[in-house]
Amino acid sequence: EALGPYKLDTGDASTGFSDVAADAWYAAYVARAAQIGLVQGAAGRFRPNEAVSREELAVLFQRFAELRGMVPSDASEQGDLDAFADAGSI
Repeated sequence: EALGPYKLDTGDASTGFSDVAADAWYAAYVARAAQIGLVQGAAGRFRPNEAVSREELAVLFQRFAELRGMVPSDASEQGDLDAFADAGSI
């Protein structure tokens, strides 16, 4: 399993997010992700029906890496970002 010791606890689907119903098929996954600090939401909302920005995805990857004990890479190894149309905004 990708999260190793952070196994899914299907007994508690209370997410703490106002926009995730306890009986939603994904509620237990969201609850566990919140419990271990992978997700924090925004203003008490998880926003399950909104698009995830590149910035939000990068934060999730970083948190996941930290949970798995991975050492963050050196910022100087970020590579060439000029290929992206919004490189100046990164």
